[in-house]
Amino acid sequence: MVPSVKFFADRIDKKYPFTFVDIGAMGGIPRKWDLLSEVMNIMAFEPDSREFQKLKSVPRTTYFNYALYNRSQNLKFYLTKEAGKSSIYKPNADLLSFFEDTDRFDVVKEEDLPSARVKSLDDIFVENNIPDVDFIKIDTQGSELAILQGGHGKVLPQLFGLNVEMEFVEMYKGQPLFRDVDRYLYDNDFRLIDMRRYYWKRKDYYNYLGKGQLVLGDALYFKDIDVWLQDLKRSASKEYVSSKIYKGILICMVYKTFDYAVSLAKAGLRDGYLPEESGDVILKEIKDFSHRGAVYNFPGKYNLYRVFNFVCQQLKPPSYLGWADSDTMIANIKDK
Repeated sequence: MVPSVKFFADRIDKKYPFTFVDIGAMGGIPRKWDLLSEVMNIMAFEPDSREFQKLKSVPRTTYFNYALYNRSQNLKFYLTKEAGKSSIYKPNADLLSFFEDTDRFDVVKEEDLPSARVKSLDDIFVENNIPDVDFIKIDTQGSELAILQGGHGKVLPQLFGLNVEMEFVEMYKGQPLFRDVDRYLYDNDFRLIDMRRYYWKRKDYYNYLGKGQLVLGDALYFKDIDVWLQDLKRSASKEYVSSKIYKGILICMVYKTFDYAVSLAKAGLRDGYLPEESGDVILKEIKDFSHRGAVYNFPGKYNLYRVFNFVCQQLKPPSYLGWADSDTMIANIKDK
């Protein structure tokens, strides 16, 4: 484990381990979380039985073949040709027909999910006696808003961060879009930090260098620091709050959002949840990690970058598969 990561991980009270929730778990945990693999407990949800069977048991990971929603109820689940496109919403063939490779959205089976396999986030954590959640990743093809609503009472007030895939166009009939989910998260005191955007070119013509229409994105949110600490103060345990702060700093380290990490640490020191005598050391560990592997400025560096970037742009193919493009970064890391 990287020394700076170990510094903060060792300060987390063992009663409140780092809990990562992966909703739409096909493919496993994103590699960027390898930094915290030794300290994370993972709860992973995958309603598609085809993909659920592929998930391999690993330490500190619990898999559930559930669909999450705002409450327990019967739901229809549309299984598609490509498993990662399955949803509780029916694919919008009219819109998808403008783009290439959309037969992957073809529905191959309609499955009736009984209420016993449909849970809310709050219910899951009560039933499993889980005291705390730190970060949630959601990729569920349109049902993100309902899932978040199902965690309003217990999960969201404690939560520090989210990575949520959202659509800007109605890829599924009747689904909530980015504007709906973003408003809900903002109203619950989460702030948009960054987004990895995905663009599609229409199949009528895409043989050109450039991007097409913005169709979806992976959005990163962190809780407003002062509001979050105010919510956490309702806990009777100082150890709980300090552990949450250390875990929030670790999440910032994963995404290399070091300004947010320093602000969080300073707020914890200000409010007496982190030891004042360790303040300089805490800030130094964050700043040292921020410089890890960095190449500093040298004369002509900016001009060299401009030339290199220009050459790369000329060599770049029109688009991935001819018609699709995306950002490669989210916050300050490659998204993988």
